[in-house]
Amino acid sequence: MVPEYSNPQGRELSVGVIGASGWADVAHLPALTKTPGLRLGAVATSRSESAKQTAEKWGIDRWYTDAADLASDPEVDLITVSVKAPLHRAVIEQIVSAHKPVLCEWPMGVSTAEAIQLAKVFAENHITAFVGLQAAANPVLTQTGRLIAEGRIGTVLSVTARASRASKEPVPASSAYTLDVRSGAGTLEILGGHTLSALFTALGSMPDSLASATGTAKLVHRSHVSADGGLIEATSPDVISGHLNIHPGLATVSFTDGDIDPGTEITIVGSAGRVTLRTIAEDELRLRQPQMADWSAQVTTKAGVETFTAPPTELPLAARNPSYLYRAIRDDITCGTALVPRADSAVTFHKILDKFGVTEQVT
Repeated sequence: MVPEYSNPQGRELSVGVIGASGWADVAHLPALTKTPGLRLGAVATSRSESAKQTAEKWGIDRWYTDAADLASDPEVDLITVSVKAPLHRAVIEQIVSAHKPVLCEWPMGVSTAEAIQLAKVFAENHITAFVGLQAAANPVLTQTGRLIAEGRIGTVLSVTARASRASKEPVPASSAYTLDVRSGAGTLEILGGHTLSALFTALGSMPDSLASATGTAKLVHRSHVSADGGLIEATSPDVISGHLNIHPGLATVSFTDGDIDPGTEITIVGSAGRVTLRTIAEDELRLRQPQMADWSAQVTTKAGVETFTAPPTELPLAARNPSYLYRAIRDDITCGTALVPRADSAVTFHKILDKFGVTEQVT
């Protein structure tokens, strides 16, 4: 399911990672050590001590505290932006003058308006901008998309997608910002965006029109306990439901924060069969989110039932989908394919989530 690498340029692509701590340290950096045709070339963090320590940990000698310096390094071919969403715009504005391909973590901006601005910046600077919707490269989901395109389950009639994630109580200081709706990194954006990515990958296409998208978002859990024992008042919705046309059928989705047994399940019903996709349960609950999890598929037709999962890998779970994504980016850059969501797709995702995110207050 994962193709062998063939680089017509005959060399590895060097990746520089900005924000090379936290999520990047458990996902992007290990993924780059196991992705043929790519290598970790440089890292940048906001502090020289952490940047140097990260470089030493991963066996490289190029580290920076300035995003522009990393971007201008002639040894860097691809730039990954893995800072918190509210910092994306500032970092991107610092690196566009390098005119190198960029992988920007999802969400691309804190709002649709900012995402549109960033897409314009990328286009004006002739930059290929990939978006870190990791589920888009998961081999189980991409194979499902091929099966549906081949007509294995007939015409798609309906889709139901349910995604949930565990509570973060007590809330770590590094995650407190996600409870603020202004951060653009709450349940709607993170869980919602990655679930939609998984859904559209499995269907093999994006929706034809956004006009029919509707939804409701509610803030149920208003107060959260912080790591130091204080209280954090949330403003970002944590329970969301939505509906979307997927011609000729319909999709119903829900995203919930605070589930004690979280996971994602997508059921695609066709005129000649159905596909049920599930994230595989892990003891570490946060790894059940669609962008982090392994997936399983069950295809039911008149011919019988077929199940499949991703091929075995030595990578830790959090790095597997990023590795698949980097493989696809590698091929997009070196072979001219178009496997990975780009900035214009990110804008579409932001617009759909706007439709779902009409907030109702719970009293």
